[in-house]
Amino acid sequence: LEANPLITEGVASKPSITDDGSTVVYVTTNKTIRIIQIDWANGSASANFLSENPDWRNVAISKDGQRLAAISDDFDDRIYIFDLSSGGNGLIYTLFNPTTAEGVSTGDVNYDFLEWDASGEFLMYDALSTISNSGTEIDFWDIGFMRAWNNSTNDFGDGFITKLFNALPDNTSVGNPSFAKNSPEIITMDFFDASTDEYSVLAVNSQTGDVATLWDNVTLGYPNYSVDDSKVIFDAET
Repeated sequence: LEANPLITEGVASKPSITDDGSTVVYVTTNKTIRIIQIDWANGSASANFLSENPDWRNVAISKDGQRLAAISDDFDDRIYIFDLSSGGNGLIYTLFNPTTAEGVSTGDVNYDFLEWDASGEFLMYDALSTISNSGTEIDFWDIGFMRAWNNSTNDFGDGFITKLFNALPDNTSVGNPSFAKNSPEIITMDFFDASTDEYSVLAVNSQTGDVATLWDNVTLGYPNYSVDDSKVIFDAET
């Protein structure tokens, strides 16, 4: 590939890459959205703007490169889904905390991380949520899935939301999730216990609910699986 830098702006969000490695999207430090398209056969690449509006905080492209999810720099509860296959038609969804518990109401959802699942239908995210229970407000991070696309109708999804965990222990949070590369039901993530100031890297089977602690950490790890899922790579302080 070309040795000279394709762009001069800094990178503000974790780059999101299609499965075939041909397309990379990310948010710059100028809050615009960049797209890099790579021609591996010819050893060349090009960089362009997907959005020159300085309004964005994070972005994720689906594994097949057909859909884009983005969140704005307003730190609100909205998420923007774009259908790149139709020229960029979009729809705005509002995130919420599904709950049926008596006396429990949900407040704003502020989210951060985004990643599409292998099917291209569901978007995984982590969110800072506020729940009010009998007058007491509790802030915590958790992980949700939103049906952003419907493959059967080839159209936008209904926005249905489920959570990875129905309930977390008091004063605990999970975040920074990432799918395994070859077993998409397996997810790694950070776990934080605010009462003890302890961190861990976890692996969860989203189908069975099984949870394993991979590493007792001393900071957020932002874990990610290797290509063959044999390793989990994360930040650690020693």
